[in-house]
Amino acid sequence: MKNGKIIYSRSIAEFSEQYIKALNNGELVLHPCECSYCISFDFYNENLRERVNMLKGRACDKNYVAIIPSMRSLKKLDIEPNKLERQFMKKYWPDLLKIAFSDTYCLGVPKEKWLRDTLKKINPLVGITSANKTGDSLAKKGTDIDKGLIRGVDKVLINDALIYADKQSTIVRLKKGIEILRQGEVEITERTTKAL
Repeated sequence: MKNGKIIYSRSIAEFSEQYIKALNNGELVLHPCECSYCISFDFYNENLRERVNMLKGRACDKNYVAIIPSMRSLKKLDIEPNKLERQFMKKYWPDLLKIAFSDTYCLGVPKEKWLRDTLKKINPLVGITSANKTGDSLAKKGTDIDKGLIRGVDKVLINDALIYADKQSTIVRLKKGIEILRQGEVEITERTTKAL
């Protein structure tokens, strides 16, 4: 069902089609992803980043996460992973783990195959952030989304069934050992990393 910029998507195919169209048109898209509703945008578009910062009340100096369809995408970004990064990618991708490769790039490969396939059809690198004001709870249902965020984005895709995880993704930096920037859905412990 469609209502202006708000689309209640019943199928993954419809969701995927709307997501591709909006992102390829340079729009801010609010949508379900992994553990909550999120906002996606062209990672390199500074105007969109500023809009997201204003909507969320987020500090301008904070970097954003981007999602890629596969490890092969790293080559396009001129990222040469170190040995530990390659080990983590092999063990944890695709899944709810993001790796901070540099000050610019913190990347993850989504667990859902349909989303990875969708990302292959989007021209810009897709930046992503949770659809909530800084400090507020995650929006787990369409009814939880802040009305100001809905007004401030270009397209809203609603489908609560696409949210499956309890926690946000885990974020790690792997330059000088294992640095956990945010512990999330993927549990990183001394025991789990010994198997690498």
